Amino acid sequence: MLPTRATEAAEYGSMTDLLSYWPFCMDPAADVVMFVEIEDEMTPDDREESMEICLMFAPRSLSSNDDDPHRLCETDFIKLFGVDYGGGPLGPQIAGDMAGVTIADGDEQDSGYLVIYNWHTGELVVRMARLDSNPSWLIRDFTFLSPRSFVLYAMLWNGRTPVEHALLLFTFCDESSDGKPWTITTGSVKHIVTLLLPDLAEGQNPNCSIETTPCASYQPLGVPFKVEDPSRILVYDAYTDTDDLEIVRMVVHTDVFVHAKNLLSSARFDATAHPRRIPWDAWGPEYARLFTTNAHYYSYVLPRPIHGERMVMQMTEAGRHTAYLMDFNRRAHRRQISSGLDDTALITEPSILPPSLFANPVTTSLPYTAVRIPGADLYTGFLLDEQRLIGLKGSRPVQELHVLVF
Repeated sequence: MLPTRATEAAEYGSMTDLLSYWPFCMDPAADVVMFVEIEDEMTPDDREESMEICLMFAPRSLSSNDDDPHRLCETDFIKLFGVDYGGGPLGPQIAGDMAGVTIADGDEQDSGYLVIYNWHTGELVVRMARLDSNPSWLIRDFTFLSPRSFVLYAMLWNGRTPVEHALLLFTFCDESSDGKPWTITTGSVKHIVTLLLPDLAEGQNPNCSIETTPCASYQPLGVPFKVEDPSRILVYDAYTDTDDLEIVRMVVHTDVFVHAKNLLSSARFDATAHPRRIPWDAWGPEYARLFTTNAHYYSYVLPRPIHGERMVMQMTEAGRHTAYLMDFNRRAHRRQISSGLDDTALITEPSILPPSLFANPVTTSLPYTAVRIPGADLYTGFLLDEQRLIGLKGSRPVQELHVLVF
């Protein structure tokens, strides 16, 4: 909890050294922080003692800030044995009673796999991996869209050549299972739609990640898309194969999934020729916006500063470090704003990204408001919630928090 005038000064302490270096995610609404790591662990087989690679989830309470298990969790650690050696967890995600992570195996030509747990019960809900076939879709990263649905970023490879890449929407915990084109070893997963991304330039095999704001903790049974605030943005980052540490960042509004559902059910959609596949030109220009920024801004402060339809973008302009608070509320931007501030701008005209990561110029036009953050060069990073922008001043450790209220 951030300090206020009504609270007394206190020293809150820290987690144990064991957890302090693990990747983590959190959901303040559920008072939970989730640490994820791969460790050597004794096997649970009583017949012989041996070490095996184990994926471990450690749910802890944010408010107590100690090493005790979370009160809603039935065990202090959730363990999955049989993890491939050399793999590593990417940014973990949490949504309601579900926690998930993509496990990368360290080979850029191979694929990781997706694991989703119910962190209340310790039940393994979903485990997805590539099909042992050619061509095949390789999992690169995922993010929850709701506590019962998720989006994958994946690439289709033919041998050692990437053919296409896409955002794929799935639901799970349903009675039916249709996980094609994936191997579903645990759980019931249903593929809803594939949103194709622009064609990659020849020789490009970017390292990519996707993320959205934390989902609502409450999830009605049997309603996979019910969240308290369904209008959010999904952020896709691609580290290009160049020497200038450039990131291509794509902001996608989640309204696109409603649009995709309408497209799939329309009479003009040929489900035989394009089963659940929607080309970039049918969704991307309207529901996405592309930027380029500098990679070093995103190597220290994680997760990304995203909340709802807002995000903080750090960049370099004319040799100076700058930062903007951006708001991608599509409904508000259908009307003009007049703040009278020089540092506020409503961007509605299309932008064009020249060929580099992508094979051809890409035009996007998702509208947004950009507000310049004063003194951005003083901050090493930012955090964001519904009411506040928090600037982190100093590094290793952070020395001050500057709290700005909307």
